Amino acid sequence: MIQDTNGDGIVDSKDTCIPIGGFINGLRPVNLAMSLIKAVQSGQAYASPFGESSQSTSQGSGSETFGAITWYSAMGGSDCKVQDPVSSFPSGTTAMAAAFSFSGMTDGEPWAEKWTVDGEELYSTTSNPVQWNSGSQGNTYTCLFNSQSGMPEGNYHIELYAGQDLKLMTQSDVVVGGGTNPAPNSPSNQGGVTVFGQVVDADSKNPLPGAEIYVLNPSVTYAQWKTDNFAKTDIFSYAQADDQGNYSLPDKLALNVGYTFVVYVKGYKITYGDNLVWTSQDPINYQMDLTLSK
Repeated sequence: MIQDTNGDGIVDSKDTCIPIGGFINGLRPVNLAMSLIKAVQSGQAYASPFGESSQSTSQGSGSETFGAITWYSAMGGSDCKVQDPVSSFPSGTTAMAAAFSFSGMTDGEPWAEKWTVDGEELYSTTSNPVQWNSGSQGNTYTCLFNSQSGMPEGNYHIELYAGQDLKLMTQSDVVVGGGTNPAPNSPSNQGGVTVFGQVVDADSKNPLPGAEIYVLNPSVTYAQWKTDNFAKTDIFSYAQADDQGNYSLPDKLALNVGYTFVVYVKGYKITYGDNLVWTSQDPINYQMDLTLSK
């Protein structure tokens, strides 16, 4: 039920994935440089209010790999939630997710993404890479969204880079609207997994009525949720066990995407597992019984 994804024998916050996504209309870049512009206009020396610029703290392992990209429908903006696997996107799509596996990564090394539509750059971090902080291996995804007017129709191409030299790791293409592949009328529900089960006492095996089961957004680990003071916006799905300890999640979980499960009952230790992943080899109705200890 709980996976040790990095193979160190301990299930903790190191067994995780953190999606980082792009957006089209969320920033006005000129505002980010406004203090610099004002300094130049006044003839004064510019001093960054943020101190020294952040630099990558790791050279990387040199053996980084990213797996093939799988496309998913998504919803939301900066809190992008993965839904169902798709081969193309309908007109009016407001968010799209590209999921991939990774290995050989080192926290602190640079990585970047670049999105184009019909050959024109739409979003890129290649000129200002971010630091990787998703651990050495696992599954994650990145989102592109435009919640106001939707994604422009066309043929989309994504490239993902990693390492000090920003080596191209993986790339993929997908269509939004009337591109070279027909778009479905609505995202497919195929591949979603419904998780259900029973919560019981680890010693007596008696059911635990009222047990609370939280599934966090793939971008959130238990440690992060705790740091966020258990914010409701970090929760992807929630269920409460009935009088017999039985539960069923109301939301389907996407395949090949890591989710954090947290189980709570008053008087028991909080039980959690980061980066739990379901694949096409799992049944679409997946029973996961949970045991809690005092």
